[in-house]
Amino acid sequence: MKRFYKNAATERDGESFRILLDGRPVKTPLHNILHLPCAVTAEKIAQEWRAQGEKIDFSTMKLTQLGYTLADKITAERAAVIAATAAFLETELICYYTPEPRELYERQKKLWQPVAETFTAETGIVLNSVTSVFGGVQSAADVAVFAKHLAALDDLSLTAAQAAAGLLGSAVLGYLLAKKRIDAETAFQAALAEELYQAEKWGEDAEAAARRDALKGEIDAVAAFLS
Repeated sequence: MKRFYKNAATERDGESFRILLDGRPVKTPLHNILHLPCAVTAEKIAQEWRAQGEKIDFSTMKLTQLGYTLADKITAERAAVIAATAAFLETELICYYTPEPRELYERQKKLWQPVAETFTAETGIVLNSVTSVFGGVQSAADVAVFAKHLAALDDLSLTAAQAAAGLLGSAVLGYLLAKKRIDAETAFQAALAEELYQAEKWGEDAEAAARRDALKGEIDAVAAFLS
């Protein structure tokens, strides 16, 4: 899309903030005005619009896309988003340890155990660790409790939690990132523990490395969205 504006700015609108392009508010794909609850996040999104060249490249506008998710999905479908995000806990990534080789198991334990303890401190949910990929690890009761904790998040944090959970395949990592109890690097290292171990042991694959770099960029964007 060709750039159609000269300036991008932010403006308070009641209790929220919006982005203006030459004085006109940015609208989402569903034609909602993009409102953000945080001035810092709104300014970061405005900066993405300012950084565009002659053509708009939405692949470089990760915060804008998260903003669209907040406006079009989180606000309108909050209950469904909470249920879908909570469901990740049924087969939580950081519960599935690899028993062999032992070196990988120890790395997973080093990365995952502190995260699991933080999650328990936050939610009261004790994670069940297994070494088999068959079956779920957390009960329906645990998932219901977790859903209540997700429901207590504000829209900005819930947007981050559901986005990170989907990217990382982990409800725990997504939730703790949204709560700012872990940072993006910790979440990335934990989610890709086995893949990074295999790359170190057997050598790097360029395509896999590029995919990981892209994922890291997405996770960094989620963290930045939280301001």
